[in-house]
Amino acid sequence: MYHFTTIQHGNGKDWWIISMKENLIEFDIYLLSESGFQSVSTQTFPLPVYFSNHNRSPLISSPKGEWIYRQFISNSGYLFNFDRCSGKITYNAEVLIPDSISIPKDDVYGMKYPIGSPAGRFIYACFIDKITINGKQKDILVSCKQIWKLQTLHSSF
Repeated sequence: MYHFTTIQHGNGKDWWIISMKENLIEFDIYLLSESGFQSVSTQTFPLPVYFSNHNRSPLISSPKGEWIYRQFISNSGYLFNFDRCSGKITYNAEVLIPDSISIPKDDVYGMKYPIGSPAGRFIYACFIDKITINGKQKDILVSCKQIWKLQTLHSSF
C-alpha cells in the first residue's frame, strides 16, 4: 500500500507527487509539469518503522509545502522538510505524542488521522468513532488534539 500527497512546485505551476510505501521510510518523488509526468528520485531514510495492523494514516503535507508528516502508531510519527524547488526531502524529527493526550478506550485504531492546520503551524491527531446512519456504519471525527507546533523547521537546505 502507498500513501500520497501533492505539493505545488516552487515555480507556482508544476506539482510534486510524493508517495510513501507502507512498510518503509521511502519516498518516491514525481514531478507533474506541462511536459508530462516524470520520476525525479527515490529517497530512503534509515529510521525505525513502527506499524500497527490498523494504521492507515495518510501522508500529509503543510499547505505551503514546507513539511511532510506520517503518523505510524498511536504515539509516534515522523516529520520531514520538503524543498519545493528541488523536490528534496530531509528528516526533521520524530513527533512523539504526549502522554497527556489519551486515546479513547474504545478507539481500537488509535490516532488514525493526523491533519495540519491551514497555516501549517500545527499538526493535530484526530480520533474517529463509528456511528450508524440509516443502517450503515460511518466513521466520524470525534476530536482533534494538537501534537506538534512549528517552532523552527530544522533545515539542511
